[in-house]
Amino acid sequence: MVVNLKVMKLSINYWRNPSGKAPVEKYIDSIDNKEERAEILSLLKGIQENGTDAIGVEFRQIEGKLWEIKIRIHGNQHRNFMPS
Repeated sequence: MVVNLKVMKLSINYWRNPSGKAPVEKYIDSIDNKEERAEILSLLKGIQENGTDAIGVEFRQIEGKLWEIKIRIHGNQHRNFMPS
């Protein structure tokens, strides 16, 4: 039996509020541990390259087109929500 699953490719675009601030980008920049911050950025790059098959990232559909991205590293959990 062969199962062909279509990988959902994703593009990372940081939402900006009307004043031009990007809350998610600000959150990532606020992480004190440089290794943890670098790993998060690397995992986000992995999402762009591998979509939902990205290693180290959990995806969960919340409702309709709203998805949760969960990253667990260095004993911390980082969550973000995105529309598809």
